[in-house]
Amino acid sequence: MKEVVFKVNDMTCGGCAGKIQKAIEESDVSLKVNIDIDKKKVSVTGNITETDAKEIIINTGYTPEKFKKGWFGR
Repeated sequence: MKEVVFKVNDMTCGGCAGKIQKAIEESDVSLKVNIDIDKKKVSVTGNITETDAKEIIINTGYTPEKFKKGWFGR
C-alpha cells in the first residue's frame, strides 16, 4: 500500500473535508482517507497514484499541492 499526501489550502471546513473524503472513497472503497482540517492535510492510503488522487481532489473543486516534508512537523 502507498500513501499520498496533499496540502489543500482551500479546504476550510468539515463540509469541504467531507466532499473530498466522499469523492475519494467513491472512486475506490478500499482507499483509506485521513483528513486534518486544521493542517489542511489530506492523506490517502491504498492502491492509488499521486496523480489520480490529485485529479479526484481537483474535480471536487479544490486545489491540492504536494505535501512537503517538514511542513507541520512531518
